[in-house]
Amino acid sequence: YNVLSYVWGDPRITTPISVGRCDIELTVNLESALRHIRGPLRTRKVGVGGVCINQSNAEKKSLQVSQMGKFYSQAEHTIIYLGDETQETE
Repeated sequence: YNVLSYVWGDPRITTPISVGRCDIELTVNLESALRHIRGPLRTRKVGVGGVCINQSNAEKKSLQVSQMGKFYSQAEHTIIYLGDETQETE
């Protein structure tokens, strides 16, 4: 599997997306990262902590965050997204 590492940005600024039959709120940086890595012709399965980790339950979140090292070390590829292109980073 692939994993995505990205800059969170402001966690208070979110945008809705649909994942399967569920609508969820993501940070705008995560939504942008997913949009940029999306392939036009094939499905790409990507593990994303901001989606896979239960952000609303502190106890579960703590347990899941403690396992992130294993999550990343067992991935075939890690995709790194630093944010949208700006004039300075072009």
